[in-house]
Amino acid sequence: MSEICQRAFSEIEIDVNGDVHTCCPSYLKDYPIGNIFKVNSFDDIWYGEKAVNFRRKLLNNCYDYCNTEICNKKINQEDIKLCEKPDYPTLVRFAYDSQCNLKCILCRDSLICNSKETIKKYDDMIDSILMPILKNAKILSLTSSGEVTASAHSQKILKKAAELYPNIKFEILTNALLFNEAFCNKLGIIDRIDRIVVSMHAMKKDTYESIMRGSNFEKVLKNLEFIITLYKQKKLNEVSIVFVVSLLNYKEIPMFVEFCYKNNINPVIWEYRNLGNTVMGKNYSHYAVWEKTHPNYNDFVKILKNVELLYKDYPRLPKLFKDLEPVNKFQEYINKIKYCISK
Repeated sequence: MSEICQRAFSEIEIDVNGDVHTCCPSYLKDYPIGNIFKVNSFDDIWYGEKAVNFRRKLLNNCYDYCNTEICNKKINQEDIKLCEKPDYPTLVRFAYDSQCNLKCILCRDSLICNSKETIKKYDDMIDSILMPILKNAKILSLTSSGEVTASAHSQKILKKAAELYPNIKFEILTNALLFNEAFCNKLGIIDRIDRIVVSMHAMKKDTYESIMRGSNFEKVLKNLEFIITLYKQKKLNEVSIVFVVSLLNYKEIPMFVEFCYKNNINPVIWEYRNLGNTVMGKNYSHYAVWEKTHPNYNDFVKILKNVELLYKDYPRLPKLFKDLEPVNKFQEYINKIKYCISK
């Protein structure tokens, strides 16, 4: 790495434990620079010993704390001071609020609702700690954890930030069940959104509602239409839809890409990451159709190859799983036998 990564000089992400990271935690080797629940001022973290030490290493082209094998290094941002004690971050991700209104089998078996004590702890930080963090922010991102439309606390954050910082823009990840015009108007953010990421892991009602338990397919489609309308009216810069692949939905990948193509939005396709105590986590081998040992693997690869061929000129098409190649017929037969025996 010959160029200095600028993330540690301009970004933070606060996770569910309150740990503050200088970029996506998976890009780091377990190196939080502090904990937002254990300080009286963000200065104690942003200008603390761990943060200064991290930046000092980067300035010396040392990436000891970074997972360089997967890092998506950011460079050449404007107005970023590369020094040990830079200005407050320009990109802030609040990802500590886990409250959600769905029981999606990808990530949870039950609804997550904040206790009264947790809500009070969060709310007590708004004026004293959280809002001051945003004084230099261009983007406030509420992603990677819960559902902002289901959390009164996260909505307070959005509304307060919109009132205090007229130039700040918002990035929101949502399941879209409650994300509509009324929601945006209530918080005063309808003209303040930079990017929306929608989690939508199927394109058919039955499949969708079996994965996104507690949702309503028709209502989500209606709200997604509202989001796409905002995008076409240039009231927000980017729309992405996330589709996490499994045995349940892989045959709907062509429908998903076609939908994104027709609306000129970003299709994001991931394999499921084994998160342990979830419906899919407990039955990983059953759902992991992208694994070469899965009996449906060759069918999955065929579908991906056809999608890549059909949309080869579509610049927004993700790389999908370009390294995937079908297994031979004998191996496919063995996989099916093993799968039947294991059931």
